[in-house]
Amino acid sequence: MNTTAVQLALRELRGLLTSTKAQGVLAAVIALLAFSGPFGTIYLLPFAPRLIYWAVIVLLTFSSGMLVYFLNNKRDPWWRSVLINGMINGVIVSLILLTVNAVAMGDVDFEPAYVLKMLSYSFGVSIIVFAVLGLLHYPVSTEQEPEQPVIMKRLELNKRGALVSMTVQDHYVELTTTKGASLLLMRLSDAIAETAPTKGLQIHRSHWVALNQIENVRRQGDRAIVSLKNGAELPASRSNLKQLKDAGLLP
Repeated sequence: MNTTAVQLALRELRGLLTSTKAQGVLAAVIALLAFSGPFGTIYLLPFAPRLIYWAVIVLLTFSSGMLVYFLNNKRDPWWRSVLINGMINGVIVSLILLTVNAVAMGDVDFEPAYVLKMLSYSFGVSIIVFAVLGLLHYPVSTEQEPEQPVIMKRLELNKRGALVSMTVQDHYVELTTTKGASLLLMRLSDAIAETAPTKGLQIHRSHWVALNQIENVRRQGDRAIVSLKNGAELPASRSNLKQLKDAGLLP
């Protein structure tokens, strides 16, 4: 079962929202807006409802922005990605603001001039936010960041590290990185297809290992045992010994 782009984006967002650093920043922004009461909310809402109002606005707009960014995070030219994402998120943010204002204040002006003004604000803020994200995503540097395997997008953020090994567990694949292990509902052959550019070998019908994580290989009868840098040992079947020999890992 292949994870859809939406599921991957939601997983990215969940990992971001559970980050202590992100939670601290969001809490600080919400508190600042609640105390300062911009856009007349200091006069329209008492402090407790104002705090809830800005918490809903900040969390929804932040989540929508991150989802748009993760879903449309393509290697387009920087300016094009900023404009497209900014316009899409601008519409979403405008709808969020209109809905929350209707619920919190019961007074929403749908006059064209008001809606156009809100859209212009939403577009402007969204484009600025995506411009910053774009600069972070396309850093001005002569060094190119190493490409991560596609399969990394299936993992929680805190489990993404260098690939170590993959092992079949019933209908799952246990994928081990230098930051931990995760179970993925997929076939081993499909998982191997998503490991590039990491170089590795399928040493058994149930095991795949990354070449740069192999510590030692020793013969055991007509088979072999592959020792990894994390201390794990995996069997290599007789039919796969040739691959180990070709890689210079067995005499």
